Amino acid sequence: MPQARPIEVRTHHSSVSRFFREEAESLIKQRSETGIDAIISTSTLELGIDIGELDQVVQIDALVSPSAFLQRVGRTGRRPGHPQIFKGLCLRRDDLPLVTATVELGLAGRSEALRFPQRAFHILAHQIMCLSLQQNGITADKSWEILRGAWCFSLIEETEVAELVRHMIDEDYLRTDGNLLLIGEKGEHRFLRANWRRLFAVFDSAPLYDVYSGKEQVGTLDVGFVEVLETPFNFVLAGKLWTAKSVDTKAKIVRAIPAKIATAPKWSSFGGMDVPFETAQKAGSLLTGDQVPEFLDDEALRIFREQQIRTANLGWSPGTVILITVPGKILIVTFAGDRINRTLSRLVQAREISRATSDYQSITVDIRDHDTYELARSLEVLLHQLRERGDPGDIVDEISNILPRFRFSPFAECLPDNLYIAAIVEEHLDCEGLVEFLRKNQLHLEKLGYIDPGQP
Repeated sequence: MPQARPIEVRTHHSSVSRFFREEAESLIKQRSETGIDAIISTSTLELGIDIGELDQVVQIDALVSPSAFLQRVGRTGRRPGHPQIFKGLCLRRDDLPLVTATVELGLAGRSEALRFPQRAFHILAHQIMCLSLQQNGITADKSWEILRGAWCFSLIEETEVAELVRHMIDEDYLRTDGNLLLIGEKGEHRFLRANWRRLFAVFDSAPLYDVYSGKEQVGTLDVGFVEVLETPFNFVLAGKLWTAKSVDTKAKIVRAIPAKIATAPKWSSFGGMDVPFETAQKAGSLLTGDQVPEFLDDEALRIFREQQIRTANLGWSPGTVILITVPGKILIVTFAGDRINRTLSRLVQAREISRATSDYQSITVDIRDHDTYELARSLEVLLHQLRERGDPGDIVDEISNILPRFRFSPFAECLPDNLYIAAIVEEHLDCEGLVEFLRKNQLHLEKLGYIDPGQP
């Protein structure tokens, strides 16, 4: 009996160097013993990369985007007589409704709505700097004449452009020579060192260490993985085994050599994808219905039935917003997705009603130090005000003072505070969506579970 050969696997993600990514892309297309049997990837293989025909796609952990599901399953079943095969493996029970909803939408040929920014001030700052370099100096008016037609700047006012340019000059990201804008000393220091590498990316990635074997860069490792270990330590990267011989914490460099055994590194969550409105609504509809998608296996079917029973106790149904008390908190159940619920949560806090958090299903309002009845009435008033006369601009103004300042782009540091907040709001909240959602859905308060002192 012939001896079975080892299963050959490669990895493909943004922390693997270009050489090893391209090697994995080439090997997965080879249907012979010189190729590989599987490729482990993040969303990097959704970028139109040709990797040939796959037999099946296995999704590990939650998937919330129907378009991503269609991208991934579309890699399979391209040969005549071969079906498209997708398997979802949930690491947490709470992920099951999301994966189920995502697949249901994908099978129905539906995707989430695309959100294109229209007030991307951080990208505008980046483009003005790029134009000043490309043109060896450019006027502010000429730069706006070139850029104003881009959709991501379509809701930006000329006065805001002027404010941005003034701020960049004051902070020395830009300097002037007559009417021409040129890169300032701070802009050169921050973005033009190391062959201008920092100028070419308008978003940040997780903090990483570069890994080198000799002079060859193997890839990168997450800071949270490297800095809790003492050298030498073993790890896996690009499907190969390595031993870290030294770590330079200042330069963020790991020097490594090949190893015989190793541990898979872990990456900290950095950012993460919001659950879109469409997936959240479908998950709520499935959880409050009595039907279960037939593609679930026996274990998933059992767990999903349990989740349906628990969700039924909330009293929520599609087209409604439910307020319900549970021990220590009030829930505003919407199944409206992360952006809308995050916006409402921030507004509850901005009005100092109470502490609040959110997920794609609901907003959780803390009852501690509050009278339950009074707190419920305050939430009811807020929701009715938003339904009847909510204005997205006013919501932005209210929330602005409590929004955390975090780096969502390397070029966010170039913005004055008000434009910084405007970019964060567009990136992470949905004020218009919140108002529209509340106007289209019925508000139900009968599940509040408090005694109205005005009732006999």
